[in-house]
Amino acid sequence: MAAKKAATAKAAASSSGSRFKGTGTKRVANRLITIYGVPKTRKTGSVSTLPVGRTKWIAVDPNCIATLDALDRLPHEDDIHEFNSLQEVLMFTNQLRDAVDAGEDLGFDYLVLDSITQLSNWHQQVVAKETTQRYLGEQAGAGWQQFNADMGALLDNLAALTRYITVVVIGHMKESAFKKKGTYATLSLPPAMAERLAQLSNWILYKTFEEKLDIEDPNFEGDEYISVEMNNGEKKFYESVLWTKPLGTIVASVNSLKLKTQEPGDLWALMQKAGLA
Repeated sequence: MAAKKAATAKAAASSSGSRFKGTGTKRVANRLITIYGVPKTRKTGSVSTLPVGRTKWIAVDPNCIATLDALDRLPHEDDIHEFNSLQEVLMFTNQLRDAVDAGEDLGFDYLVLDSITQLSNWHQQVVAKETTQRYLGEQAGAGWQQFNADMGALLDNLAALTRYITVVVIGHMKESAFKKKGTYATLSLPPAMAERLAQLSNWILYKTFEEKLDIEDPNFEGDEYISVEMNNGEKKFYESVLWTKPLGTIVASVNSLKLKTQEPGDLWALMQKAGLA
């Protein structure tokens, strides 16, 4: 908490002297961060470095808890919230907003949603059933207004909470981005919601875990960000990277002058480097 207060104080400026006094803001050190990429690129792993005991996890993706456990970064059970529907997550974030509006200290600094893609898939099934469709979109236009309203309410909650905490949203990449010429790679969400989340996010980070070919030391055994795997008796090196700037048609954006285009796949280290932690 002390580090966050220092970051806020650093941005303080002299008052305008106007009789219309503001309320101040904590957003200086808080962000709505979206991390996305193709499956199995260690998105959850890159977020797992956030401080245990100061981070709440909304776990809806089936791989979330297993990944945290495998990395030996599983939080206390009090800080894991497993939900099975968008409505449950929406209710929880409503409770958080009510608490802070009443002046209550939430008692944590980071909230992670893993993943927004899973929530979207679930809720599409729910709305399709409510509108007597086999899948959402079977009947032109039917159900989408309700879906967008429900998902939009959740995204608005997450953005509102950044007045008090940093929120991290994990999502998957839309596969069609690699197949259609001229398209931009974006989140695997219906277009209106992908655009809405991108609009609300302060940081959009693209996550990769790809082979690294420039390691010449045959004795290198890997480190925190570079893994070593054996393939037919030959060493292969794979690097975990968070991209902060666009990569071809890949969307990425960060409002910080302290970060390079490629940074190690560690969100906590990234935030510290940017002066936010």
